Amino acid sequence: VLQSVSLKIFTGDVLHLKGRTGSGKSTLLQTLLGETYPTRKIYTKGNLDVAYVSQTAWIRNATLKENILFFRPFDKDAYQMALHVADLTKDLEQLEDGDQTEIGEKGLTLSGGQKMRVAVARAVYGSTTLLVKLYLFDDIFAALDGGTALRVARRLLRFVANSDSVLFFAGNLCGSVLKRARATTSSTDELFKSRSGSPSGTTKTSYS
Repeated sequence: VLQSVSLKIFTGDVLHLKGRTGSGKSTLLQTLLGETYPTRKIYTKGNLDVAYVSQTAWIRNATLKENILFFRPFDKDAYQMALHVADLTKDLEQLEDGDQTEIGEKGLTLSGGQKMRVAVARAVYGSTTLLVKLYLFDDIFAALDGGTALRVARRLLRFVANSDSVLFFAGNLCGSVLKRARATTSSTDELFKSRSGSPSGTTKTSYS
């Protein structure tokens, strides 16, 4: 049970929550998602659109494209961006039917890393909205190899740079991946600086 949690999150923030197994990292994300019953209210300024990716990626019995769109209207630019951020473009090139490949229990069996990246693409897709977007990623890099995790992390950070979005990562591995992503960002990309006053147990980063 989480107790005495006080947290202020601002648009443009990138946060990393770390802690030992069973310390409540996932519970905090689920609370922000509205899946638990906190004793006090969570206040937001303006409308908030939340995208959540759990530790175990959920895949439905449908095509890869349908898994990403998830019943939303197709937008070519947003779709291509989602594929890029999730580092799925090369995967599609290796599939005979591309994004029309059936996946899920009745279709092609994807690796754990591929499933996670499909879930990330689903979260990213359709984010061209007037609403503030809160992305909740629960230990998503654990299923990815080092190089892929670094690419996805870099692209997620660039994707939300200077936007009204918030990235909230949970998981101890996320910290090292985000640190490397920040260190390997070139001078032409967004630069990063740490803010003071970060909540205990979190790393809070914003863009300059």
